[in-house]
Amino acid sequence: MKKFLAFFFVIFFLQVPFVFSKNPIPSKEQWIAGAKKEINARVGPGLRYPIRYVYKTIFLPFKVIAFKSGWYKVQDFDGEESWILGTMLTRKNPVFLIRKTCPFYKNINDSQHYALLLKDVILHVKKCSQHRCFGKVRNYKGWFNPLACGWGATPGLKPKN
Repeated sequence: MKKFLAFFFVIFFLQVPFVFSKNPIPSKEQWIAGAKKEINARVGPGLRYPIRYVYKTIFLPFKVIAFKSGWYKVQDFDGEESWILGTMLTRKNPVFLIRKTCPFYKNINDSQHYALLLKDVILHVKKCSQHRCFGKVRNYKGWFNPLACGWGATPGLKPKN
């Protein structure tokens, strides 16, 4: 009986990497965010590869380029590519990084802004229309133009190339 259980566990654990290593990235553009306060980004997909960058901002958005055995090859806001372990990332809600001063509107069709978002602010994006997205940062909620303001997830809105 012990030999049977040992054989069963060996077969099971040999199959686990095949079950979890399937590519979870859809064919459309995919965004994820950092889930930890400190994330090591490596040169390759594994702990044996040297660390290229250490990101120290939670919810920093990354564009997914590839996936391999639990590691994501991502691109950051500066266009740098590296590999990050999947447990350090989240897909819970899309995030957007403001890269230059950006007007924030109370309503989707407003022409006058009620606040200006400064550079390096991270917004949690709730939804997008054709030209603007609705987001939240701290106690502020409002609409912004993602194509003119920054970099990150814009659900349903096609980014300009």
